[in-house]
Amino acid sequence: MSRRRRYHSFARQLARRAYHRQGGLCFWCQQPMELLQRSGAGAEISPRLMTAEHVEPVARGGRTHASERVARREQLRDIHTAL
Repeated sequence: MSRRRRYHSFARQLARRAYHRQGGLCFWCQQPMELLQRSGAGAEISPRLMTAEHVEPVARGGRTHASERVARREQLRDIHTAL
């Protein structure tokens, strides 16, 4: 397995941990999220789809660590930068 693939696998694990740690609620708006169950060209993308991000962006010194990752709704992209 390549280094890049291992990193993405690790990042997915951290995202799922954040999802469960937050009880399936978005970190920013506290609304329910959905985990992606199916992918591909025929998959319908829900606005409640879960993704993850760093609380402190890596560019500003954030780390890829479980305590630094939060789950959020894909629909709320970049909302924390406005806060």
